[in-house]
Amino acid sequence: MTMPETYWERRAEFTVIKHELLKRYLGKWLPICSSKFRLVIFIDGFAGRGKHGSGELGSSARAVKILRNHPLIKHFNRVLFFFVELNADNWKNLCTTIQELVPEADADGSQQDYLVLKWKNPETECHIVREDFCVFFDRILEQLEELQNQTGTIVPTLAFIDPYGFKGVKMESIQRFLRLRGAEAIITFMTQELVRWLNSKPHHKALSQFFGLEVDEIATTCDTISNDEEKDERLAELYYRQLCNVATYVLPFKMRKRTGRERYRVWFVTNHPAGFKAMKEVLWSVDPSGEFEYWQGKKEQKLLFCKDAPNLSPLRELIEHKLKCQCYRSGKLKQYVEEKTFFLVKHLTEVLRKLEDENLIKVTNRSRAKTYPDDALIEWLQT
Repeated sequence: MTMPETYWERRAEFTVIKHELLKRYLGKWLPICSSKFRLVIFIDGFAGRGKHGSGELGSSARAVKILRNHPLIKHFNRVLFFFVELNADNWKNLCTTIQELVPEADADGSQQDYLVLKWKNPETECHIVREDFCVFFDRILEQLEELQNQTGTIVPTLAFIDPYGFKGVKMESIQRFLRLRGAEAIITFMTQELVRWLNSKPHHKALSQFFGLEVDEIATTCDTISNDEEKDERLAELYYRQLCNVATYVLPFKMRKRTGRERYRVWFVTNHPAGFKAMKEVLWSVDPSGEFEYWQGKKEQKLLFCKDAPNLSPLRELIEHKLKCQCYRSGKLKQYVEEKTFFLVKHLTEVLRKLEDENLIKVTNRSRAKTYPDDALIEWLQT
């Protein structure tokens, strides 16, 4: 797919949402990781121009701004940015944009198509690379794998992989990346375009690399389906399974066109419970209904800030089932909700209070009513 010339004139509505998701997660990820580890890495795989014609910043520039404006910045250790962009004009504009954001940075442009900016508070290196993302990603993976295998060093690394289409992204490389300890990814999945080009032979190689499967295997998922929206879902499920082969936690966020058809799906991927918890908090803050989606043109949802009450029925069913089988300490139920469901601990508290109001559970070993400290024992009352 070719990016339209108008793409960089102004931020499109879906781009605004993607940037908001990145901003909220990066704002949580940086203090968690950078205060505990000597080095953290953020990779923007398709960095673009750095700034839209309207003056709005792109993803890489926003990442730098999030770092520099973070209220906990004094606790951060060393931060390493890699901004990767293949297009020559985009790369030049990106370099200019980042330098304008950090005018005090020392610049080293001695390597062709490679600019390094360094600044303090916190100690930061920003590598702006003009290169194909696949080539760059495989090279940095080799370095991270060697570091981890030889020294056991964990380098928390967050990759933002947001291609226009699906060309230039390999599932094989993503799976290699996610096998690294401390690796997390935010991946854009351009749902509708995958269906559009599924039967186009010139796109088969890119599709095969994107899914990490033979084209025939990808096509088989949709062979008996005529409805494009159902094809969207089948392909998304296939991609989800590929991510789940190496990742414990995979969270989707859907972005729909005015017609209701899905345009993008953003995947949050991690192997760490703390990352999963932070990702869930971001998604619930963006869509408090718990549907984890955004509809184009819905002004009342505009960044989100809708107040829809969450549907806690699925969580209630899960908790009822567990309690009917045996008694649980509150701490064990919290751990279950945090690590095994899309819900948050505050939702568990709401469910438990409702069950208690209905006299369906008995809670002991606590000092205050309607609270659920970790040691509290929760028992299902036979009805």
